[in-house]
Amino acid sequence: MNVLINISSAFAHEQSVARIKIIDSEIHQIENYSYQLIWQVSLKDLVRVEDLDIDQNGKIEWGEITTNELTLEKIVSSNISLKSIHNRCSMVFNDVSTSMLFNGYALNINMNISCLNELNHVQYSFLKGLDSLHVAEIDINITDVKIKQLLTRSNFEVNLLTNNESPTEQTGFVGFIYQGIVHILIGIDHLLFLLILIFSSLVVNTGNRDKLFNRKSFKNIAMYVTAFTLAHTITLISASLNWLLLPSWIVESIIAASIALGAFKLLFSKGVINTATVFNFGLIHGLGFASVLSDLTGDISENIILLLGFNLGVEIGQILFLILTVSILFIVLRIISFNSLKIVIAISVLVVAIAWTLERLFELEIIPF
Repeated sequence: MNVLINISSAFAHEQSVARIKIIDSEIHQIENYSYQLIWQVSLKDLVRVEDLDIDQNGKIEWGEITTNELTLEKIVSSNISLKSIHNRCSMVFNDVSTSMLFNGYALNINMNISCLNELNHVQYSFLKGLDSLHVAEIDINITDVKIKQLLTRSNFEVNLLTNNESPTEQTGFVGFIYQGIVHILIGIDHLLFLLILIFSSLVVNTGNRDKLFNRKSFKNIAMYVTAFTLAHTITLISASLNWLLLPSWIVESIIAASIALGAFKLLFSKGVINTATVFNFGLIHGLGFASVLSDLTGDISENIILLLGFNLGVEIGQILFLILTVSILFIVLRIISFNSLKIVIAISVLVVAIAWTLERLFELEIIPF
């Protein structure tokens, strides 16, 4: 059988993303309004709410999906509510297919929808209480109504009578700035790489604790971050426009390896990282950013504004992390020696990064984050 997912496998900085599409149905009913709903949802998210592993072998196989139609129908109807003016619309399972996303397989669950009146309200509750960062892109394209927006924990419903056309303008650019910030701040691997860059910029000034944060230190930080930002912006845009694509396991493995190399240099090579090296690794990190953006939007190439919003959010998130980290270090390094802290950080990051590299190359589970 075709194995779709090893339940234990995961990448270190996944954000939970789904897509909902609602269109007019090709099957017309005399008295009711008919629609078609396609929900694309990651298998890794589905197994968080429902046990789909029928034979309990730790793997989800295609046969287990096709024999679970009633379960899939129950999951959809309990997490997506569609209403007409006075009544809740009925849902009936139609079919299911798979798509390969950056972080693994997703199911495309197709439902037939029947409403007594025109559809006017959609409410979404998947992973409520389990994942406050889960988002879903909803695309409604039915007669006289065209809506496209992000559903989040604070914005989890759509009123078709009042939201027609406006959500894209109101939540598009700003919403993707927010998603960029969220992605960088939950991306443990990207944050650890930035942490290594910060320590590398300070290591040349270890002779005098009071001079750790001087003009040269901040110049080093600025050079590293500028190189990293420029590089990941190039590949984020290139990959989002479908100019450059690499398999996700390669991208994620190299990202983890870049962190391990940075930690190794910090520990054994006086911590000096060449700016060109930072730029090269930034190119790979940008492909990781692009994959998340792709999962959020599908084909982003038609909307450059959303791409720019996401990239701006990533930069804002980086700046926030840098400010917070430098502020904490400014206090901590008056208590603990720089060399002692550097060794602890470098060893910890090196161990984690090596584990991530092995996990991503061989689909293992070594550490739980």
